[in-house]
Amino acid sequence: MWRETLKKLAAAFGLPVPDNRHRTGPKKYSLESLAKVLLFRNVFGMKSDREMARKLGIWRELREACGLKDAPSHSTISRARDRIDLSDIFNCLVRRAKEIGLMNGFVISVDSTQFEAYMKGDKEARLGYCAAKDEFIFGYKAHIIIDANSELPIAVVVSPANEHDSKHLKPLLRRVFRNFICEVQKLLGDSAYDSSAIRKFLRSAGIDDVIDRNKRRGKEFPKIKDKDYKKRSASERVNSHAKGSFGLEDFTFAGIRRALQHTYACLAAMLYSAIASFGMKNEKWRRVLV
Repeated sequence: MWRETLKKLAAAFGLPVPDNRHRTGPKKYSLESLAKVLLFRNVFGMKSDREMARKLGIWRELREACGLKDAPSHSTISRARDRIDLSDIFNCLVRRAKEIGLMNGFVISVDSTQFEAYMKGDKEARLGYCAAKDEFIFGYKAHIIIDANSELPIAVVVSPANEHDSKHLKPLLRRVFRNFICEVQKLLGDSAYDSSAIRKFLRSAGIDDVIDRNKRRGKEFPKIKDKDYKKRSASERVNSHAKGSFGLEDFTFAGIRRALQHTYACLAAMLYSAIASFGMKNEKWRRVLV
């Protein structure tokens, strides 16, 4: 059963990874195979490249799903991150999900989630307050926009953990517009995004701002009556999935560039699994196949 499942996962979407290796260099592993290795690492929630290399060494079906004859070393897997643009893979999977009708982008939701730095000496990480845990976390913050109906990610920005959510909404929306130019009708957000500048920007783009009011302004605002506002909780579920099932909290590198690569890998793995499940007509595809 696992063999057939892995084959279907691997065949669900051929990753268009350009092989930019030097012609005289080693040709043992294609970049497409290594890209699948990176995604499968997060699909199965493996905590390190070493663990993934060990799993590939003993699990023949997983090697076959990745298109490998033998297992690459953990260092080969690690170096692949510098040769593979995970943001391109993520955006390609978003477009694929849109093409097959898995998402439409009509209603989007925005939220952020924090994850700890791997080492205390990480010079680009910062100390930020996490309201969900009511504690300060030294690390990074992933700002994620999701398609609220499918509960799948469509754009992400990563910052040090101390930066305010509202600062990153415009860059996020510009990433959304790459794949959803005219589709977006509503943006759902909590009070962290309550600012006149953000509301003006959304209106200028023809997007309804379904954003909670910040009660710190000392005014009594009426409750939001929009029927789609309850879908904002989908962001919390996606963040929980990213951490619990796809390893967002298992960050074992340093620096914001690696933090962004790590986040793209986690969210791309989420999309990859959902696309495969949807293609296999799994009725519970929203819960992700594996």
